[in-house]
Parts: sequence; structure tokens; C-alpha cells
Amino acid sequence: MKLLHISDIHFGVKFLNKNEILREKLKEAQYTAFKKVIEYSINNKIDGLLIAGDLFDGEYRPLKAERFLLEEFRKLNDNNVKVFYSLGNHDSNKTFKENFLVEFPDNVKIFNKERSESYLLNDTIYIHSSGHQNNIENRNLIKDFPKSKKGYYNVGLVHCSVVGNVNEGDKYLPTTREELENTDYDYWALGHIHKNMRISDKIYYSGSLQGLHSKETDKKGGMLIDFENDYTTIDFIEFGVIDFIDLEIDFNNYSIRSKNELIDLIEEKTKFLIKESIIKIYFKGVTMFYDDLKDEMILKEIEEIILRNKLILDIQINIQEIRKKIDYNEYIKNNNILGYIEKNYSNDKIIEKIMEENKIKKIDKNILERILNRMVGIEDEI
Repeated sequence: MKLLHISDIHFGVKFLNKNEILREKLKEAQYTAFKKVIEYSINNKIDGLLIAGDLFDGEYRPLKAERFLLEEFRKLNDNNVKVFYSLGNHDSNKTFKENFLVEFPDNVKIFNKERSESYLLNDTIYIHSSGHQNNIENRNLIKDFPKSKKGYYNVGLVHCSVVGNVNEGDKYLPTTREELENTDYDYWALGHIHKNMRISDKIYYSGSLQGLHSKETDKKGGMLIDFENDYTTIDFIEFGVIDFIDLEIDFNNYSIRSKNELIDLIEEKTKFLIKESIIKIYFKGVTMFYDDLKDEMILKEIEEIILRNKLILDIQINIQEIRKKIDYNEYIKNNNILGYIEKNYSNDKIIEKIMEENKIKKIDKNILERILNRMVGIEDEI
């Protein structure tokens, strides 16, 4: 007996990216990822597809999504795959269209009541679940779930917050790891957290099926649960179509002598992409290209060159953490204290003071440059 656990698809979400083409790409990726789930379920003879809430993003349900789901669920029906769908905070009973519920084929079981219901699948697995009644379901409905039924596999399906394992301020159908474990179920299929997460060896968030924004940089997919000969295996299956990738380039770790070398480095780090991606690059550290990177026109040129890689759909460059490298030789020409020290390097009292205050045992020819770095905030051993 095999189950596939997914959640948080969010059909109908309004992507905030200003690029209209990119918005449409991301919307289409949701459909493609879901199609991959259906194909995988059929090809691998999955017995039940578990959807742990937020199939839709809110009250607005695109007609395209409704018709798409009806068609895909009918494919599963034709291949004897059951669908178990627990309502979440985004697609709660308050926002759900009842007329859409009755259109689903007979293989779809929707858990939309506040009290838990149990469904016996193929005389082998009990699916226990309940649904959100509104978009701020702050009651702990898990307390009323039944204990595991002896002689069967038992699976819990719910959209919830496991307090202590997720953001403490998140109280959407709050429960605890201990409460889930006390049911003695063989597996808990959870939704709401968009990151694939293991709470215990029997409790998992599958994470969202396709990344929705730049902070969702982990791999996207679902969990395959295989009950066979009293031994359960749980594996992550990737279904995401477009990756969000964070890339950090710390200038302190590279000897980059020109803007062309910088572009070469970015291309080197992105040449191994295997699927379409949206990339955010974080530049940090001390760089001689500080002024160049602060120039919006130069940044745009760099982005345009990187976008020649057809797998990169969009790129953003963050320069908030870069610092300017000071040209010591130019700096000391000005009328400043280091220039004075340089011109009066034989002044023993000045040298003695520098050594004393900076705990320097021996002065070498680069000491003044390193002191300058320290003065302008650049960490350097002196």
C-alpha cells in the first residue's frame, strides 16, 4: 500500500513579481507540478493521494484550476487512485464553493468538518482528518482525533501548526508533537509549512508543491509513504518545476580583478542548473567594484548578460552588504592622519604609539594599510 502526501499548492495565488511573463510562468508551473503528481501516482500505482490543505489560495478559484482539477482527479479515478483532501486556512469552509465540491468524482473524499472523520482505504489504512472552518482556525482539533485502530495502518491528515517546531506566533490549528505522537498513528501528513520538514520519524510536512516566492529556496515536492510487510518507508519525491535559488558571492573569498571576471564567476556558479530558475545573488564583502555595483546601469548590464542562460528566468542582485576597498596610496595623499604618519614614518613616538595601542610587536611595510582598513571598518589582522 502506497500513499503520496502533498500540500500547499495555492491555485489562484497572485504572484507579486512585476514581470507579467514571469508571473504567467510561475502560474503554469503550479499546473505542471500537479500534473507530475498525477502521472507519478498512476505510474507508481499509488493507492491514495493525500492533500494536506491549501489546494487553493483563497476565495478566488480560477475556473481554469477548477476544470483542471476535475480532469486530473478523473484520471486518478480511472486508475483506482483515491484522493483525500483536508481543507486548510486558505481554502477553509468559509471560502469554499459548495457547488464545486459536488462536482468532484467519487474517488475524492474531502474532509471539511471540524470534528475528525475516519475513512477506511482498501480495508487496510484508516485516514483520519478534519478541516479548517475559517481562515483563522485557532482551535486545537487534534485533541478529538481517535486513537489508532488496531489491526490497520493509521494515517492522520491535517493542515496545522506544530507549536514548538514552527514559528511560535503561528497558531493555525495549533497542536504539539506530543499530541500527534499520542495518537499512535503510523504517519501524520501535515500541511501549512511550505518547507519539507521532518518533525519525527512518523510526522512530516511535505512542503509546498511549487515555490511561490524567492524565500522558498528548498526543493519542492511530496512524501511517498510505502507500507509493505509491516515496514514503512518514507521518501521525498521532487515535483517542483521552477527553482528559487539564493547565491552568495563574498568578495573576501575571491581575487576578482575585473567586472568580466565577476561575470565569469557568476556564470561558473550557475552553469550546472538543470531546471528553470529564479536567482537572487547576494554580493558581500570588500570590493574594488563598489562604485560600479552601486551604478544601476552597470548592474542591469550584468543581469542582462547572466540572463543569456535560458534556464535563468529572472535575476536580482543584492548589494547591501558590500563595502568599498580603499586605495591606500591615493588615500594618504590627502591631508589626513595616515598621510602625516607616512610622511613622518621616522617619528619614533608615533610608531611607538601605534604599536602600543594596536598591540603590534613588529612593524612591516604594510602596517599602515592594514590600520587604514581597520579605521574604515574592514576587519584585518594587524
